[in-house]
Amino acid sequence: MAEKLGELSRGLSQEKTRIAKQISKIEKQIGQLVAFVQDNAGEGSALVPVRESLSALQEQREGLQAELGRLASRAAEPVALPAPNEVKTVVFDLKTLLGTDPVRAREVLRRFFKNGTIVLEPQEDATYI
Repeated sequence: MAEKLGELSRGLSQEKTRIAKQISKIEKQIGQLVAFVQDNAGEGSALVPVRESLSALQEQREGLQAELGRLASRAAEPVALPAPNEVKTVVFDLKTLLGTDPVRAREVLRRFFKNGTIVLEPQEDATYI
């Protein structure tokens, strides 16, 4: 469960970072186009393609901002966690299994480890997953 939560959190964080970078790039392009239009305000029909590009970039930015909002909503959704009694049952079952069938217990434990280690990664909110 923790691994799935970690993957979900890292995935959302990476996706948010990717989208934020795209928005920043688009805003820079919008700024350049606006400056170009302001510098060439008297050239009417020559600015039509520039205005079309500007409009397309603004639509892209709005779409990315909406996607960022959806990601934030997804991150705020509660995650179903096992009840304390369920966790206790798994721990005691594992303890029993270690005493009776160590090979099978190792296989159960393997689900909790990644390449032989437990990996904790720092998150933006100063927690580790």
